[in-house]
Amino acid sequence: MRKITILKWIRQRELLLYLLIKCSAAGFTLFCIYLLLMFISADYYSAAKTIKEINLISFLFIYCIICSMLIDLLLKHINHFLNPSLAIILMMTLYFTSGFVYLTLSSSYWNFSGGFTFNTIAGIISIVFLCGTVIFHRVKTQIIFGIIIPILIFTIISFTLLNQKDQWVEHRTENSYTASFQYFRGEKKIPISLNQGETLHFWVKWNLDKKGGYGYHVEDEKGNYIAMGNEEEFSKIKTLNTRTYYIVINVEGAKGGFSVNWQLE
Repeated sequence: MRKITILKWIRQRELLLYLLIKCSAAGFTLFCIYLLLMFISADYYSAAKTIKEINLISFLFIYCIICSMLIDLLLKHINHFLNPSLAIILMMTLYFTSGFVYLTLSSSYWNFSGGFTFNTIAGIISIVFLCGTVIFHRVKTQIIFGIIIPILIFTIISFTLLNQKDQWVEHRTENSYTASFQYFRGEKKIPISLNQGETLHFWVKWNLDKKGGYGYHVEDEKGNYIAMGNEEEFSKIKTLNTRTYYIVINVEGAKGGFSVNWQLE
């Protein structure tokens, strides 16, 4: 009985260590990408917004870990048929392919122009994840990258993305929304209820001091990006379901205001 208990404990410990390795690989990849984004943009908000927009944390800590475990299971059963070099090549190919197809399987794929480029980047990220699974051997290092660093980065991102408003004044009518401010950094969601088959045409006008970046996109109730058709003077979306959609205004630290006008067809 005691021997069975000890074996059970060993197996549980091995499983926890195995999961910790996967989490440390995800944390290592998140850390590398966060540093890269900070180097490129030199701005906490831009880096945090990019990580949120591409669902990087879910991609690394859910999708990549599951795919990595499935790849391990597959290789465990076929490794004895392969020489070491071929096994490594196959493993790298499987990791890259799993990352490459991620956006294709995701509904967000259809909302990115240049989907092939994004898929390739996701494949490269998966290779970085693979590197993370083999470079950390000490439990202390695994805990740092698998638990401490992800929690730290997630906390920084959460606080960074909090809206900052100063002297915010807004006004909404049936077909328009306007806002003015002395300072704004964050996003403003403007809800619009649409019926199935309706087309939303909308115009966004900016009156900013241009010190910060700005832009807009459309989301559904679940936060998924909705593909927009862009004409010369307006943007539009056609609805497939009756639901509330959001025109999301993004401003990265600026003074001034904006207005949004829309009509339904």
